[in-house]
Amino acid sequence: ILAEGPAPIQIVWVSHNFAFLGGSLGCAEGEKITRAFEYGMEKKLPVVVECRSGGARMQEGTSSLMQMAKVAVAVQAFQAKGLPFVAILCDPTYGGVSASYAMQADCRIAVADARIGFAGPQVILNTMCEGNQKLYDAQCPSDFQAAKFLYENGQVDCVVESAKVTDTVARLLRSLLLRKPEPSPANEGHANPPEKPDMSLFNYTRARKIDRPQTQDLIRELFTDFVEMAGDGKVGLDVCVKGGIAAFRGHPCVVIATSKGHTPGDMQKANYGMPSPHGYRTAYRLMQTAERFSIPVVTLIDTVGAYPNFQSEKEGQSEAIASNLTLMAGLKVPIISLLVGEGGSGGALGLCMGNVIGMLS
Repeated sequence: ILAEGPAPIQIVWVSHNFAFLGGSLGCAEGEKITRAFEYGMEKKLPVVVECRSGGARMQEGTSSLMQMAKVAVAVQAFQAKGLPFVAILCDPTYGGVSASYAMQADCRIAVADARIGFAGPQVILNTMCEGNQKLYDAQCPSDFQAAKFLYENGQVDCVVESAKVTDTVARLLRSLLLRKPEPSPANEGHANPPEKPDMSLFNYTRARKIDRPQTQDLIRELFTDFVEMAGDGKVGLDVCVKGGIAAFRGHPCVVIATSKGHTPGDMQKANYGMPSPHGYRTAYRLMQTAERFSIPVVTLIDTVGAYPNFQSEKEGQSEAIASNLTLMAGLKVPIISLLVGEGGSGGALGLCMGNVIGMLS
Protein backbone atom coordinates (compact mmCIF):
# COMPACT_ATOMS: atom_id res chain seq x y z
CA ILE A 1 0.00 0.00 0.00
CA LEU A 2 1.38 3.42 -1.01
CA ALA A 3 0.22 5.77 1.71
CA GLU A 4 1.57 8.99 0.14
CA GLY A 5 -1.09 11.49 -0.91
CA PRO A 6 -4.78 11.91 -0.07
CA ALA A 7 -5.71 8.23 -0.52
CA PRO A 8 -3.75 4.97 -0.24
CA ILE A 9 -2.98 3.09 -3.47
CA GLN A 10 -2.88 -0.69 -3.60
CA ILE A 11 -0.16 -2.02 -5.88
CA VAL A 12 1.93 -5.10 -6.63
CA TRP A 13 5.52 -4.30 -5.65
CA VAL A 14 8.44 -6.45 -6.83
CA SER A 15 11.98 -5.91 -5.55
CA HIS A 16 15.27 -7.55 -6.50
CA ASN A 17 17.39 -8.85 -3.61
CA PHE A 18 20.90 -7.77 -4.58
CA ALA A 19 22.36 -9.63 -1.60
CA PHE A 20 21.44 -12.93 -3.30
CA LEU A 21 23.73 -13.54 -6.29
CA GLY A 22 23.75 -9.87 -7.20
CA GLY A 23 20.00 -9.72 -7.72
CA SER A 24 20.47 -11.73 -10.91
CA LEU A 25 17.56 -12.95 -12.98
CA GLY A 26 17.24 -16.72 -12.78
CA CYS A 27 14.42 -19.16 -13.47
CA ALA A 28 12.82 -18.75 -10.03
CA GLU A 29 13.00 -14.96 -10.24
CA GLY A 30 11.50 -14.98 -13.73
CA GLU A 31 8.62 -17.12 -12.49
CA LYS A 32 8.01 -14.84 -9.49
CA ILE A 33 8.00 -11.69 -11.63
CA THR A 34 5.68 -13.31 -14.17
CA ARG A 35 3.29 -14.31 -11.39
CA ALA A 36 3.36 -10.75 -10.07
CA PHE A 37 2.13 -9.44 -13.43
CA GLU A 38 -0.49 -12.20 -13.61
CA TYR A 39 -1.70 -11.30 -10.11
CA GLY A 40 -1.83 -7.64 -11.13
CA MET A 41 -3.99 -8.56 -14.13
CA GLU A 42 -6.30 -10.69 -12.00
CA LYS A 43 -6.77 -8.01 -9.35
CA LYS A 44 -6.52 -5.04 -11.78
CA LEU A 45 -3.61 -3.56 -9.83
CA PRO A 46 -0.59 -1.59 -11.07
CA VAL A 47 2.82 -3.26 -10.89
CA VAL A 48 6.02 -1.57 -9.68
CA VAL A 49 9.33 -3.37 -10.15
CA GLU A 50 12.32 -2.12 -8.16
CA CYS A 51 15.30 -3.24 -10.25
CA ARG A 52 18.68 -3.83 -8.65
CA SER A 53 20.52 -6.49 -10.60
CA GLY A 54 23.68 -7.42 -12.44
CA GLY A 55 21.57 -9.03 -15.17
CA ALA A 56 20.63 -12.55 -16.24
CA ARG A 57 22.13 -15.27 -14.03
CA MET A 58 25.13 -16.69 -15.89
CA GLN A 59 25.17 -19.83 -13.72
CA GLU A 60 21.83 -20.89 -15.23
CA GLY A 61 22.94 -20.39 -18.83
CA THR A 62 20.36 -20.03 -21.59
CA SER A 63 17.54 -20.84 -19.15
CA SER A 64 18.15 -17.49 -17.46
CA LEU A 65 18.15 -15.71 -20.82
CA MET A 66 14.72 -17.17 -21.55
CA GLN A 67 13.39 -15.38 -18.47
CA MET A 68 13.85 -12.10 -20.35
CA ALA A 69 11.46 -13.38 -23.03
CA LYS A 70 9.11 -14.96 -20.48
CA VAL A 71 8.71 -11.76 -18.45
CA ALA A 72 8.36 -9.73 -21.68
CA VAL A 73 5.31 -11.84 -22.58
CA ALA A 74 3.83 -11.16 -19.13
CA VAL A 75 4.53 -7.43 -19.47
CA GLN A 76 2.87 -7.28 -22.89
CA ALA A 77 -0.23 -9.11 -21.65
CA PHE A 78 -0.39 -6.85 -18.57
CA GLN A 79 -0.05 -3.64 -20.58
CA ALA A 80 -2.68 -4.83 -23.07
CA LYS A 81 -5.16 -4.66 -20.16
CA GLY A 82 -4.45 -0.93 -19.76
CA LEU A 83 -2.78 -1.35 -16.36
CA PRO A 84 0.19 0.82 -15.29
CA PHE A 85 3.68 -0.63 -14.99
CA VAL A 86 6.43 1.44 -13.34
CA ALA A 87 10.10 0.44 -13.19
CA ILE A 88 12.47 1.89 -10.60
CA LEU A 89 16.07 1.58 -11.76
CA CYS A 90 18.33 1.34 -8.70
CA ASP A 91 22.10 0.88 -8.42
CA PRO A 92 23.04 -1.25 -10.29
CA THR A 93 20.67 -2.21 -13.14
CA TYR A 94 22.56 -4.04 -15.87
CA GLY A 95 22.48 -6.74 -18.52
CA GLY A 96 19.40 -8.84 -19.10
CA VAL A 97 17.31 -6.93 -16.55
CA SER A 98 18.15 -3.55 -18.08
CA ALA A 99 17.50 -4.99 -21.55
CA SER A 100 14.08 -6.38 -20.65
CA TYR A 101 11.43 -5.32 -18.14
CA ALA A 102 13.41 -2.40 -16.70
CA MET A 103 13.04 -0.63 -20.05
CA GLN A 104 9.58 -1.99 -20.93
CA ALA A 105 7.72 0.01 -18.28
CA ASP A 106 5.27 2.82 -18.92
CA CYS A 107 7.47 5.02 -16.77
CA ARG A 108 11.16 4.47 -16.01
CA ILE A 109 12.29 6.17 -12.81
CA ALA A 110 16.05 6.22 -12.24
CA VAL A 111 17.36 6.67 -8.71
CA ALA A 112 19.90 9.49 -8.60
CA ASP A 113 22.90 7.36 -7.60
CA ALA A 114 22.12 4.47 -9.96
CA ARG A 115 24.41 2.99 -12.61
CA ILE A 116 22.43 1.60 -15.53
CA GLY A 117 23.46 -0.10 -18.75
CA PHE A 118 23.69 -3.29 -20.77
CA ALA A 119 27.43 -3.98 -21.04
CA GLY A 120 29.28 -3.12 -17.82
CA PRO A 121 32.48 -1.04 -17.80
CA GLN A 122 34.67 -4.13 -17.29
CA VAL A 123 33.12 -5.82 -20.33
CA ILE A 124 33.85 -2.81 -22.52
CA LEU A 125 37.36 -2.43 -21.06
CA ASN A 126 38.32 -6.06 -21.66
CA THR A 127 36.73 -6.46 -25.10
CA MET A 128 36.67 -3.26 -27.13
CA CYS A 129 39.68 -1.73 -25.34
CA GLU A 130 41.55 -5.06 -24.90
CA GLY A 131 42.23 -4.28 -21.25
CA ASN A 132 43.90 -0.94 -22.03
CA GLN A 133 42.71 1.35 -19.21
CA LYS A 134 44.16 4.50 -20.83
CA LEU A 135 42.31 3.79 -24.07
CA TYR A 136 39.11 3.15 -22.12
CA ASP A 137 39.49 6.39 -20.15
CA ALA A 138 40.10 8.37 -23.34
CA GLN A 139 36.94 7.01 -25.01
CA CYS A 140 34.58 6.85 -22.02
CA PRO A 141 31.94 9.64 -22.00
CA SER A 142 31.49 11.84 -18.95
CA ASP A 143 29.09 10.36 -16.35
CA PHE A 144 28.96 7.16 -18.40
CA GLN A 145 26.02 4.92 -17.39
CA ALA A 146 25.07 7.18 -14.49
CA ALA A 147 21.36 7.96 -14.10
CA LYS A 148 22.05 11.48 -15.33
CA PHE A 149 23.75 10.07 -18.46
CA LEU A 150 20.70 7.98 -19.35
CA TYR A 151 18.36 10.91 -18.70
CA GLU A 152 20.35 13.23 -20.95
CA ASN A 153 20.25 10.59 -23.67
CA GLY A 154 16.50 10.10 -23.44
CA GLN A 155 16.46 6.60 -21.95
CA VAL A 156 14.79 7.21 -18.57
CA ASP A 157 11.84 9.47 -17.79
CA CYS A 158 13.12 11.12 -14.66
CA VAL A 159 15.90 10.99 -12.07
CA VAL A 160 14.86 11.28 -8.42
CA GLU A 161 16.53 10.99 -5.05
CA SER A 162 15.89 7.68 -3.31
CA ALA A 163 13.88 9.38 -0.57
CA LYS A 164 11.42 10.73 -3.15
CA VAL A 165 10.88 7.55 -5.17
CA THR A 166 7.67 6.39 -3.49
CA ASP A 167 6.19 9.89 -3.65
CA THR A 168 6.93 10.07 -7.39
CA VAL A 169 5.37 6.63 -7.95
CA ALA A 170 2.30 7.65 -5.92
CA ARG A 171 1.79 10.89 -7.87
CA LEU A 172 2.13 9.06 -11.18
CA LEU A 173 -0.29 6.29 -10.25
CA ARG A 174 -2.75 8.71 -8.66
CA SER A 175 -3.27 10.34 -12.07
CA LEU A 176 -3.33 7.11 -14.07
CA LEU A 177 -5.81 5.44 -11.72
CA LEU A 178 -8.27 8.33 -11.60
CA ARG A 179 -11.76 7.30 -12.60
CA LYS A 180 -12.36 8.29 -16.21
CA PRO A 181 -15.46 10.48 -16.60
CA GLU A 182 -18.44 9.03 -18.43
CA PRO A 183 -19.00 10.61 -21.86
CA SER A 184 -21.75 13.20 -21.75
CA PRO A 185 -24.61 13.42 -24.28
CA ALA A 186 -23.72 15.17 -27.51
CA ASN A 187 -25.42 18.47 -26.72
CA GLU A 188 -24.91 18.56 -22.96
CA GLY A 189 -22.57 21.03 -21.31
CA HIS A 190 -21.36 22.75 -24.47
CA ALA A 191 -20.53 26.40 -23.95
CA ASN A 192 -21.88 29.06 -26.26
CA PRO A 193 -19.49 29.85 -29.11
CA PRO A 194 -17.14 32.73 -28.22
CA GLU A 195 -17.73 36.14 -29.70
CA LYS A 196 -15.56 36.98 -32.68
CA PRO A 197 -12.61 39.13 -31.59
CA ASP A 198 -12.10 42.59 -33.03
CA MET A 199 -9.25 41.86 -35.44
CA SER A 200 -8.47 45.55 -35.78
CA LEU A 201 -6.96 45.34 -32.28
CA PHE A 202 -4.83 42.28 -33.09
CA ASN A 203 -1.06 42.71 -32.79
CA TYR A 204 0.94 39.55 -33.48
CA THR A 205 4.02 40.88 -31.67
CA ARG A 206 2.19 40.32 -28.35
CA ALA A 207 2.52 36.58 -28.95
CA ARG A 208 6.28 36.98 -28.56
CA LYS A 209 6.34 39.01 -25.35
CA ILE A 210 8.72 37.40 -22.92
CA ASP A 211 6.50 38.09 -19.91
CA ARG A 212 3.29 36.60 -21.30
CA PRO A 213 2.00 33.32 -19.83
CA GLN A 214 3.92 30.38 -21.25
CA THR A 215 3.26 26.67 -21.42
CA GLN A 216 5.33 25.82 -18.34
CA ASP A 217 3.29 28.37 -16.36
CA LEU A 218 0.03 26.76 -17.46
CA ILE A 219 1.23 23.30 -16.46
CA ARG A 220 2.18 24.59 -13.02
CA GLU A 221 -1.08 26.50 -12.49
CA LEU A 222 -3.68 24.24 -14.11
CA PHE A 223 -2.53 20.65 -13.65
CA THR A 224 -1.98 18.58 -10.51
CA ASP A 225 0.27 15.59 -9.80
CA PHE A 226 2.32 16.32 -12.92
CA VAL A 227 5.11 13.77 -13.38
CA GLU A 228 7.40 14.63 -16.27
CA MET A 229 8.34 11.83 -18.65
CA ALA A 230 11.33 13.10 -20.55
CA GLY A 231 13.15 11.81 -23.60
CA ASP A 232 12.20 9.82 -26.66
CA GLY A 233 12.82 6.54 -24.82
CA LYS A 234 15.66 5.61 -27.15
CA VAL A 235 18.56 7.99 -27.75
CA GLY A 236 17.64 11.63 -27.19
CA LEU A 237 16.36 14.28 -24.79
CA ASP A 238 14.82 17.47 -26.16
CA VAL A 239 15.31 20.71 -24.25
CA CYS A 240 12.10 22.25 -25.60
CA VAL A 241 9.34 19.64 -25.48
CA LYS A 242 8.17 18.79 -21.96
CA GLY A 243 5.42 16.34 -21.14
CA GLY A 244 4.09 13.77 -18.74
CA ILE A 245 1.15 12.36 -16.82
CA ALA A 246 -1.06 14.77 -14.89
CA ALA A 247 -4.60 15.48 -13.75
CA PHE A 248 -6.82 18.36 -14.83
CA ARG A 249 -9.76 19.09 -12.52
CA GLY A 250 -9.74 15.49 -11.38
CA HIS A 251 -9.43 13.97 -14.86
CA PRO A 252 -6.28 12.08 -15.88
CA CYS A 253 -4.49 13.24 -19.02
CA VAL A 254 -1.21 13.41 -20.87
CA VAL A 255 0.06 16.95 -21.24
CA ILE A 256 2.69 17.91 -23.86
CA ALA A 257 4.15 21.38 -24.20
CA THR A 258 6.80 23.37 -26.00
CA SER A 259 8.60 25.46 -23.39
CA LYS A 260 10.40 28.77 -24.03
CA GLY A 261 11.47 30.63 -20.92
CA HIS A 262 11.00 34.10 -19.45
CA THR A 263 14.65 35.19 -19.66
CA PRO A 264 17.08 35.27 -22.59
CA GLY A 265 19.18 32.63 -20.86
CA ASP A 266 16.24 30.29 -20.33
CA MET A 267 15.11 30.80 -23.90
CA GLN A 268 18.54 29.87 -25.20
CA LYS A 269 18.56 26.71 -23.06
CA ALA A 270 15.17 25.73 -24.55
CA ASN A 271 16.29 26.30 -28.18
CA TYR A 272 13.95 29.32 -28.19
CA GLY A 273 10.98 26.98 -28.12
CA MET A 274 11.95 25.02 -31.24
CA PRO A 275 11.63 21.21 -30.97
CA SER A 276 14.23 18.78 -32.29
CA PRO A 277 13.35 15.32 -33.66
CA HIS A 278 13.86 13.98 -30.13
CA GLY A 279 11.10 16.33 -28.98
CA TYR A 280 8.59 15.13 -31.56
CA ARG A 281 9.47 11.52 -30.74
CA THR A 282 9.01 12.27 -27.03
CA ALA A 283 5.54 13.57 -27.86
CA TYR A 284 4.91 10.46 -29.98
CA ARG A 285 5.75 8.21 -27.05
CA LEU A 286 3.52 10.19 -24.70
CA MET A 287 0.59 10.11 -27.13
CA GLN A 288 0.98 6.34 -27.36
CA THR A 289 0.85 6.22 -23.56
CA ALA A 290 -2.38 8.23 -23.60
CA GLU A 291 -3.91 5.85 -26.12
CA ARG A 292 -2.99 2.82 -24.03
CA PHE A 293 -4.61 4.21 -20.90
CA SER A 294 -7.56 5.79 -22.79
CA ILE A 295 -6.89 9.26 -21.43
CA PRO A 296 -6.98 12.54 -23.42
CA VAL A 297 -3.97 14.43 -24.73
CA VAL A 298 -3.54 18.15 -24.04
CA THR A 299 -0.92 19.94 -26.12
CA LEU A 300 0.25 23.47 -25.30
CA ILE A 301 2.02 25.11 -28.23
CA ASP A 302 4.31 28.13 -28.32
CA THR A 303 6.89 27.73 -31.06
CA VAL A 304 8.16 29.57 -34.11
CA GLY A 305 8.75 26.16 -35.71
CA ALA A 306 10.96 23.10 -35.68
CA TYR A 307 14.65 23.50 -34.78
CA PRO A 308 16.48 24.28 -38.07
CA ASN A 309 20.03 22.96 -37.69
CA PHE A 310 22.28 20.31 -39.25
CA GLN A 311 21.84 17.84 -36.40
CA SER A 312 18.04 17.94 -36.63
CA GLU A 313 18.18 17.18 -40.32
CA LYS A 314 20.61 14.32 -39.71
CA GLU A 315 18.29 12.87 -37.05
CA GLY A 316 15.21 12.98 -39.29
CA GLN A 317 13.18 16.10 -38.52
CA SER A 318 10.79 15.47 -41.43
CA GLU A 319 10.16 11.85 -40.45
CA ALA A 320 9.55 12.79 -36.82
CA ILE A 321 6.90 15.39 -37.69
CA ALA A 322 5.30 13.15 -40.33
CA SER A 323 5.04 10.23 -37.89
CA ASN A 324 3.31 12.44 -35.33
CA LEU A 325 0.74 13.57 -37.89
CA THR A 326 -0.04 9.95 -38.78
CA LEU A 327 -0.33 9.00 -35.10
CA MET A 328 -2.57 11.94 -34.23
CA ALA A 329 -4.80 11.18 -37.22
CA GLY A 330 -5.48 7.72 -35.83
CA LEU A 331 -5.64 8.33 -32.06
CA LYS A 332 -8.91 7.18 -30.52
CA VAL A 333 -8.50 9.45 -27.49
CA PRO A 334 -9.33 13.16 -27.84
CA ILE A 335 -6.60 15.73 -28.41
CA ILE A 336 -7.09 19.25 -27.09
CA SER A 337 -4.55 21.73 -28.48
CA LEU A 338 -4.04 25.26 -27.22
CA LEU A 339 -1.85 27.80 -28.99
CA VAL A 340 -0.41 29.73 -26.07
CA GLY A 341 1.82 32.09 -28.04
CA GLU A 342 3.21 31.40 -31.48
CA GLY A 343 2.33 28.46 -33.71
CA GLY A 344 4.76 28.38 -36.60
CA SER A 345 4.51 26.11 -39.63
CA GLY A 346 4.83 22.31 -39.61
CA GLY A 347 6.83 22.49 -36.41
CA ALA A 348 3.67 23.52 -34.56
CA LEU A 349 1.34 21.29 -36.55
CA GLY A 350 3.41 18.25 -35.54
CA LEU A 351 2.08 18.71 -32.00
CA CYS A 352 -1.39 20.23 -32.39
CA MET A 353 -3.56 18.28 -34.81
CA GLY A 354 -6.28 18.36 -32.19
CA ASN A 355 -9.95 17.49 -32.15
CA VAL A 356 -10.37 20.86 -30.48
CA ILE A 357 -7.93 23.71 -31.13
CA GLY A 358 -7.93 26.96 -29.17
CA MET A 359 -5.83 30.11 -29.11
CA LEU A 360 -5.11 32.58 -26.35
CA SER A 361 -6.38 36.02 -27.27
